[in-house]
Amino acid sequence: MGSRFFIFLAVTMSVTSDVSSLAVSARGTPAPQQEEAQLDRTVLPLLAPEFKGKIGANYKESTPDFSPALPVTAPSDAPNILVIVLDDVGYGHLGCYGGPIQTPKIDQLAARGLRNNDFHTTALRSPSRGVLLTGRNHHAIGLAAITEAATGFPGNFGSIPKSAGTIAETLKQNGYNTSAIGKWHLAPYTAYTAAGPFDRWPLGMGFEKYYGFLGGETD
Repeated sequence: MGSRFFIFLAVTMSVTSDVSSLAVSARGTPAPQQEEAQLDRTVLPLLAPEFKGKIGANYKESTPDFSPALPVTAPSDAPNILVIVLDDVGYGHLGCYGGPIQTPKIDQLAARGLRNNDFHTTALRSPSRGVLLTGRNHHAIGLAAITEAATGFPGNFGSIPKSAGTIAETLKQNGYNTSAIGKWHLAPYTAYTAAGPFDRWPLGMGFEKYYGFLGGETD
């Protein structure tokens, strides 16, 4: 049985304290403007900045520069990004779209962020999640169906290839702190055990922290 999806994406310049606990991604410490200009963020992983110190004949004549070893930081104007995926929810349910159900926190995020109304749902759980996180067609990332229904044929291996980077991986490599909470349903069902493999778990797909469950239909 398929599941219909409603995808809500909010991009906010700041998150108030009463909703910050929901954040899936939060920006890192801003870098000075002069350092940001030196970073080419069009290719990942980012190249380390050039060594600007001085290497003399001895330590007294040398000047250190730790810039190449410092962690990458997000741009100073980088927004907080919150992605919420809800199963079996439509436009008519949420207050921010005129629905009868009171959803004040979601309405607050919608008012301060973006509201998208042209996401093409795949009518299934794993494919919709994979499409949203990678920006690719579900057949192109091996998710023609949910992970448990993988057939072993092209387009339905039940596992996102490493060539399809997630938004979390892109943000992390650009200096964001990333975390995910709740249902994952994007790892092969053979990898649900504590023995792994872990490369398709959230922490292997760009998220630094995760709290939730891996498979579908989990109580």
